[in-house]
Amino acid sequence: MDYNELQTILLGIQVTADLSTIIVNMPKFNLKVSAKAISDIQSHQNIIDDVLTTCFLRKEVLWQRLDYENFDWSYNSIVDLQKKLDKYTENLVSESDEKQYFLSQLLRIWGTYCNEAYKELFRANGEVSKLNKSLNFLRKKTFPIIITLLYILPEHNLLKKEGLEKLEKGCKHSKIKLEQIIPEWKIE
Repeated sequence: MDYNELQTILLGIQVTADLSTIIVNMPKFNLKVSAKAISDIQSHQNIIDDVLTTCFLRKEVLWQRLDYENFDWSYNSIVDLQKKLDKYTENLVSESDEKQYFLSQLLRIWGTYCNEAYKELFRANGEVSKLNKSLNFLRKKTFPIIITLLYILPEHNLLKKEGLEKLEKGCKHSKIKLEQIIPEWKIE
């Protein structure tokens, strides 16, 4: 089920039921969250706007053509990205606020993928041939998180449109098919 279908179902249920009792399961991330938390996140979109702007739109390493990438620049950009994600995670960690906990977990997973990618680049010791492999790995792993964040934003949000365009570029430049990165949502 894609996010638009999920949104339609949640809006329909919202009229007749308490959203805090409905659980949305995202098996790809091993996360479960109440439908109420997703609804709350939509009313506080400024957090997601800030994360996407800082950690995706301004990070060309996630969507730029691979043949334009420089090894050292990419390595430093990924290290910087992980630091930013860790900072956001640190600020959001809260077990008492489910929406913040959910966002912090998504960002922690994203940061972990950055960590894996830059360690792989470090072991490559400047070997340009391994750069594309590491960047493809990073993009393939993080794009489902980025899609999740983008689809939580309301339709009229301009950042959502720009983010989807950059995501499309990143997929095209990395030869990643959309089916490989679409997150799965299930209602329990």
